[in-house]
Amino acid sequence: MTDGSEFNPFEVSAEVTQEAEQNLTDTLGPDETYRVLRRKILCRSPVELPPVCLAYGETDDLESRHRTLRHPKWWLWLAGIVVIGCLVALGVEIRHSTRPGIPWDLVLMAIVLVAIVAATRRWVWWNGFDLLEITWYVGPRYRWWLKLQKSIGRILVAVLVVVSAVSLFVVPSMWRILPGAVLTLLLGAPLTDHECPLQILNFRKGVFEVGGHRKRFYEVVNGIQRHF
Repeated sequence: MTDGSEFNPFEVSAEVTQEAEQNLTDTLGPDETYRVLRRKILCRSPVELPPVCLAYGETDDLESRHRTLRHPKWWLWLAGIVVIGCLVALGVEIRHSTRPGIPWDLVLMAIVLVAIVAATRRWVWWNGFDLLEITWYVGPRYRWWLKLQKSIGRILVAVLVVVSAVSLFVVPSMWRILPGAVLTLLLGAPLTDHECPLQILNFRKGVFEVGGHRKRFYEVVNGIQRHF
């Protein structure tokens, strides 16, 4: 070592030691609102994370972001599996029915099941999820990266539309797949929320486990020095 001290191959770095100590108490105390670990953030709702960029660890020229994250409750997963299973079973039964004519009783059952799901959709939206109100901060570098992503997305959409339009005159069969391809792209693009990299990993005993932050955010929040 350059400082003349004796090298110890079994010495554990401060970063590893601090993370190990935090992981040993992988839960929040009664007075804590959040705790930042390397792989996840433990928090209760509502929570405001420290004024540090979630991606690059910057502390200047920050802008806040806010979202309501949703985590499906256990019974919603079970209900979804049951409904999908029933619809698949009814579809198979209708498709392979040996009775003459259309099996209207099975068709009616499928319609009623879909109607129940549609009628309870709004109730499920408000009662079938654990909600996390969370606020975080982003710095100038990450905001620039978000703008770049959006610009690239718009360019890709424009290129796809132009190329597809030109291909229609060369490959007539493109007429069959173009509407579906363009519609899927236009509808799917807005569903990707690049502004919010956070996602709920788990929820237990009133504490959310959230992932999506980067290592530099963890280091700055916990006061850990980077080693190169």
